[in-house]
Amino acid sequence: MISIAYNELDHLHDLDNHVENSERTKVIISKIKEIREKKEIKADFFVANELRYSDEIISWVKLVHKHDYIDLLIQKVKKIKKIDFLDPDTYITPHTLDVVFTNLELLFELCDRIIKSNGMGFAYIRPPGHHAESNRAMGFCIINNVAVLARFIQKQYNMKKIMIVDFDAHHGNGTQEIFYEDSSVLYFSTHAYPFYPFTGSLSEKGRSEGYGYTYNFPLSIYAGDKELINIYENEFISVFDSFQPDFLIVSSGYDIHSHDPITYMTCSTNGIKKIKDIIISKAGGKNLIFVLEGGYNLNVLKEVVEDDINRIK
Repeated sequence: MISIAYNELDHLHDLDNHVENSERTKVIISKIKEIREKKEIKADFFVANELRYSDEIISWVKLVHKHDYIDLLIQKVKKIKKIDFLDPDTYITPHTLDVVFTNLELLFELCDRIIKSNGMGFAYIRPPGHHAESNRAMGFCIINNVAVLARFIQKQYNMKKIMIVDFDAHHGNGTQEIFYEDSSVLYFSTHAYPFYPFTGSLSEKGRSEGYGYTYNFPLSIYAGDKELINIYENEFISVFDSFQPDFLIVSSGYDIHSHDPITYMTCSTNGIKKIKDIIISKAGGKNLIFVLEGGYNLNVLKEVVEDDINRIK
């Protein structure tokens, strides 16, 4: 069983002239609806059409983010009138936390369905999260979605070992930092290097109890299908087999595509499909979720979601 989630209200976190804007998910949602009009899709859909903001969600967020950071962020969002910035790249609106917390609720519901159906899922949510560290926003990211989700799965379903795979062109410094001393969450990243955020070298392998549970595969900023597929056919499979995760979360960054406007990597749509094929096959198509991170070419995003939908039999 394949399940799909998206938030109809993420346009409430938006800045028109910013590359990370609501058009990214608007084109994805439109493509899903277009396909559904033409044929029946045998999937479970989780669609948010109302905002959700609760103390329970905040408590989950505080399992991975510093309490002071979250408390200050909540106060800051309450005070702004229209737009403010947490850093030169990362904007917030009066409804940013409404959107982010709603996204997390969607992820929780989606994962509940994935686990109970022994299936997999795709979450098309924004803003992205993998640059958000435990105590700061960064690189368009405010809350680390996949990190919160990993802790939720561990606590709610007693799944002890979580593997996070990140194929975004940018290294997920936030996800790495949050779990750097944790042996229960393995982080595996392929990314352009040296490139923003200039972390993710081969020497970064974890610390203390987490040493050996961070795997970085820095690639040329112009790397493409051959280099990425080789790593996923070999290193990814080896690490997966060794760690034997109970659940696999994929930070899906489609800015590895050659048509992306803010990166230089040269993957094709077919190359991305092949990477996902390898991941899905290794996971056996179960206890697996793909969560949107980067990817800023709208046509590429439409192609990606069409491929995802075509996986539904």
